[in-house]
Amino acid sequence: MKICFNYQSANENKSPLLDALYPYIVYEVEDEFECPVDFIEMSTTDFATYESSFDITAYLASVAPPIQPVTARQIRLALFQNLVTEEMIDATIAAMDEPQRSITNINWKYAISFERINQFVDLVGDAMGINAAQIDDLWALALTL
Repeated sequence: MKICFNYQSANENKSPLLDALYPYIVYEVEDEFECPVDFIEMSTTDFATYESSFDITAYLASVAPPIQPVTARQIRLALFQNLVTEEMIDATIAAMDEPQRSITNINWKYAISFERINQFVDLVGDAMGINAAQIDDLWALALTL
């Protein structure tokens, strides 16, 4: 078992694993399931250290802050600097099956900003052979442009 933890999404119903003391979404899943993209994955052993006295401030200090969104201009400039053209992105999207092709194309063409944790980013990256670490580097560059 593992824990999926989202410290950015308020949960009015409180989290049952924390005896309703913590107002964020926390839930337990089987190991073969993945946590949603915007959730932090934590082992049940690690979580148990927080279960009785959860010090969120200390925990948040131990994890990397979320990556800031970038504008469409920033991501396109960063891609260009990494020799990835819009035509290459368009061709990758065109090769996808429907309805994913249309959804991804709309995201690519019309988004005014891009979130690193958006599954569209990883989907296109995977299809182009760009791994998560490379996407993170691309994001870091885009944030400077």
